[in-house]
Amino acid sequence: MSTQLVFGLLVLVALIGYQAAARYYHAHKTQEWWLKSKEAWVAGDLPAATNALERCLKWAPLAVAPRVLLATALARQGRLKEAEDHLRMAADLQPKEASGYVELALFYASACTGRMADAASALERALKCDPQVATQLLHDRRFDQLREVPELKPMLTADTP
Repeated sequence: MSTQLVFGLLVLVALIGYQAAARYYHAHKTQEWWLKSKEAWVAGDLPAATNALERCLKWAPLAVAPRVLLATALARQGRLKEAEDHLRMAADLQPKEASGYVELALFYASACTGRMADAASALERALKCDPQVATQLLHDRRFDQLREVPELKPMLTADTP
């Protein structure tokens, strides 16, 4: 075997090892910040949860669950524009999944004054993604106070198509 071939193989093995180590470190940091955010959330420390979730998303920017939880924390702190941005991104990251649009609809209906049309639009999008969501919405307690809102009633009652 030539020395160039041996050197090339060693470089290849080193690169593969580096990639594996980097992936492990990346996953470890993501998990670390996710766990810290959950601890802060349970303790009721929204600023600390927000910080940990933002750090988690630096390591995993395409992660949906931390993004939705961050949006919830931001909304509870009155940072509605930032919350909306994160919920929109969560829905955009999974455009064929209804759950992101359901969360966005709930946000518009519950946290934003005068955004019922946006909530209805988000629910319609959720139902287009998955018609089975109609049944789930009937039992989703988070929507109980919204069932009589005229813009949402058709999608949140048993008359849903």
